[in-house]
Amino acid sequence: MQTETPHSSVPSAELSLNAIFHTLVDAIIVINSRGMIVECNQATLNMFGYESGALHGLNVSTLMPEPDHSRHDQYIRNYEETGERKIIGIGREVVGKRKDGSLFPLRLAVSHFMEHGQHFYVGIIHDLTEEIQSRELKENYHIRLHEEVETRTEELKNSLELRRKAEELLLQSQKVYTTIARNYPNGTITILDADFNYVFVEGKGLSDLGIDPRFLIGTNYMKRLRPELRDLTEKHLQEVLRGIARSFEIEFSDHCFLIDAVPIKEKSTVNSILMIETNITHLKQAEQDMLKALHKEKELGELKTRFVSMASHEFRTPLSTINSSADLISRYNDQGNTTKIQDHVHKIRKNIAHLNQILNDFLSLGKLEEGLIRNKPVPSNVSGLLDELVEDAQLNLKTGQQLQRSYPVNLNALLDPDLFRNVLINLLSNAIKYSDAEKGIIVLEAAIEPKGLRLWVRDNGMGIPQDDQKNLFSRFFRARNVTNIDGTGLGLHIVRQYLELMGGLISYHSMPDEGTTFEVFIPLNTDEEENSSH
Repeated sequence: MQTETPHSSVPSAELSLNAIFHTLVDAIIVINSRGMIVECNQATLNMFGYESGALHGLNVSTLMPEPDHSRHDQYIRNYEETGERKIIGIGREVVGKRKDGSLFPLRLAVSHFMEHGQHFYVGIIHDLTEEIQSRELKENYHIRLHEEVETRTEELKNSLELRRKAEELLLQSQKVYTTIARNYPNGTITILDADFNYVFVEGKGLSDLGIDPRFLIGTNYMKRLRPELRDLTEKHLQEVLRGIARSFEIEFSDHCFLIDAVPIKEKSTVNSILMIETNITHLKQAEQDMLKALHKEKELGELKTRFVSMASHEFRTPLSTINSSADLISRYNDQGNTTKIQDHVHKIRKNIAHLNQILNDFLSLGKLEEGLIRNKPVPSNVSGLLDELVEDAQLNLKTGQQLQRSYPVNLNALLDPDLFRNVLINLLSNAIKYSDAEKGIIVLEAAIEPKGLRLWVRDNGMGIPQDDQKNLFSRFFRARNVTNIDGTGLGLHIVRQYLELMGGLISYHSMPDEGTTFEVFIPLNTDEEENSSH
């Protein structure tokens, strides 16, 4: 659904929006109140297995299995008659149906909007096949882990039973007992006396650590532990000497061990301790890996939510203004009111420029993350670049604002002019945007130093709240005091990325209601003979 305007730049902006629409990874479908598909992107065709144009005019229920296939149109009627939301505005997991009849899981988010008095619905669809497969793998892993724990628990029970039998066997044959213990898997079997000295120790865990059990007999178990572990371990073992079985974990030589300690009684008196030490390092690592994966998945989900929310707002507002202004121009043209026509033409141009800036931010971010942007320094007239940037920025000044500059003339240097220009455009644009119209003074300064170029962009605007400053260069982040001002929250993130490509640095100082100063340093090569100061 496109809106025609008399300005020559509108088709270009619409083409750019169309390109983004058709290159998004997630499927997007637009339907009318009768459930008919009026627009969809390439991802939709790929996801459901249709050729270009094949879905237009079809009922969206074509992409649904029963019972949703038969009930979908009634869902829409119920919503438009009652306003009750069952799907709209509430994302949920459903099942989709491809052209070949195969079914697959998907996450569906539906939003509603009105245009020219008609109801339209936008569905954003994400294929959950890989995610569910991953989830099933995780669930299988949990099942295996649970089974492993049960197995280890059973092994522990068996080991405890083995201990009882081993005590009897020890009186009959020390050789049999030693053989059993030496082959205990993934750990050790240890007997300590009442002073925690080794009486007996064997197991594959020792060979894994390169320890000969013969050298441990008679030594104190506590001395093998790090000082910070000794107090807690001794507390547990003292309880075992009082007849209470204990299980706890310790770290030793970069390994994590589960210790199951039970009292050995002789005529109802506890005079030694049997310990089963099991190496659970791999289980701990698996647990940490899973926690990291869950944390990353949560971060990606939050980032996607912030992006969808921001993009929806930032695109809808200027497009609505452009559409409204175009309608008003048509009316004023019939009345011959050129003044109001010019006002609305200015609004259209302003909003198209805003949309172009949003698109540029998205495209720049994508290219940066894909590694498509490179630093390509060439001999450049830095003073000339700054003059051009100031002239362009003056066109965007609010009524009453002033832009002051101070930098050397005839400054030439080896740098990437495109990256340099994009950095300054963003900083000057922010200074203008977040400064008052009547008393806003923006200052651009530059100075050449022995090792590079240093620039300052100052304003006396609203400043940045202290609590928000730590997130200033994060993607999609906007300070709490600028939420009513247009912006994507990508500009400063992209600026820092560009400067990193140039080997540069950026810092800032800001106080709420007093203004902000951004300081940029760019290392560069200069021709000292061609430079002059003022």
